[in-house]
Amino acid sequence: MQQQVNLRNKYGQLLDYMKEIGYKDSSIRYMYRTVQKILSVTETPSAEDYEFLINQQKRYSPRHDIRIVKEFDLEGKYPIVNYKRPLKEHLYGALVGEFALVRNSYKDIALKRGLVPKTVKIYTAVTSVFLLYVHNLGRRRFCEITEADIQHYFTQGKVGADQCKYIKSVLSDCSFLVNGNSIKRLIGLFPQMPRQQKLCDFLTKDEIVAIQKVILADDSNLTLRNKCICIIAMFTGLRSTDIANLKFESIKWDKNEIVLVQSKTHSVVRVPMIPIVGNYLYRYIIEERPKVKSDYVFMTESNWVRPIQARMIYNVSEKLFKLSGLRQDGRRRGLHLLRHNLAISMLHNGTEISVISNILGHKSPETIENYLWSDIELLRKCAIDISEYPVTNPIFTETYGKSNI
Repeated sequence: MQQQVNLRNKYGQLLDYMKEIGYKDSSIRYMYRTVQKILSVTETPSAEDYEFLINQQKRYSPRHDIRIVKEFDLEGKYPIVNYKRPLKEHLYGALVGEFALVRNSYKDIALKRGLVPKTVKIYTAVTSVFLLYVHNLGRRRFCEITEADIQHYFTQGKVGADQCKYIKSVLSDCSFLVNGNSIKRLIGLFPQMPRQQKLCDFLTKDEIVAIQKVILADDSNLTLRNKCICIIAMFTGLRSTDIANLKFESIKWDKNEIVLVQSKTHSVVRVPMIPIVGNYLYRYIIEERPKVKSDYVFMTESNWVRPIQARMIYNVSEKLFKLSGLRQDGRRRGLHLLRHNLAISMLHNGTEISVISNILGHKSPETIENYLWSDIELLRKCAIDISEYPVTNPIFTETYGKSNI
């Protein structure tokens, strides 16, 4: 790309590009204001001028906008698109050759492998943004992508370890469609990015006691329907969407189990229906459920009777936590915490990980690792005792204050 004389003559290309790929009007206005601030200093800013302006900013957002202008002005690079930003489909029409073949073929390949449509959609979106980026750099084949292209994409584009994994997975699955050696070389250039472990929030023992007290109390102001929903979440670990979609055919009274197809993974899950779950289900159906013909178990409590929706389940959890007096300070509260608590409880009781994954309906047993990392008590048992190591006490007192070590 031939660089022009000054920023004023070409910044319109940057704004047009942002508009074309789907940036919000407010973001484009902020970028325009950023350019005007830079032009108020000089119309031909150097790298030193940009660094001076960046260091003057106290907040991240202005610094980030100036860096975008800097890369566009001095290097001719357009901003890297975050895959979560909805891109206009016509942009992907620019992909040709190997890039277009991989993007258009991956969906069918992944679905045949058994991946759920939601996962395929995410993997495709992440990889499409990457392919569009290298395409805008003038690359048309995988063998033309350089190490500098890769490093810039992953260091400047806020691309994390998960996105890196998604792209490598797509390229590996589609390597037989193009030159396998060029794909292997390209994957070797991807950086080794540490994955940030996602910790699952879960309830303490005191919180569980308070919640159980509200659910089982006769005067708790919770309807039978809401009590039943909370008990199912607590003792089966079903997600809110699956509870809302629960049908009579899913309740196997003779086998004391609930069998359904999960909304998230589209896989069949079987969960045991212990007596308290079965008793409350029976009581709700007989005593409180509206007498309407519907395959769904849980109905709304309004005048317009209809099957409950997943978003209404959160209102149930709001009532539960309010009556329990828990987490009214803004911390997470929802029935999904009961699912986490069930997983942690089974881990404490020595249940095999494969059994826990089957009950929770995980597609992969590796998903249970998130619960393992969240269990502080279990991590303490795995910790190494350093009392015998030659570490002087002042190190602990100077670093952490007075220590009990």
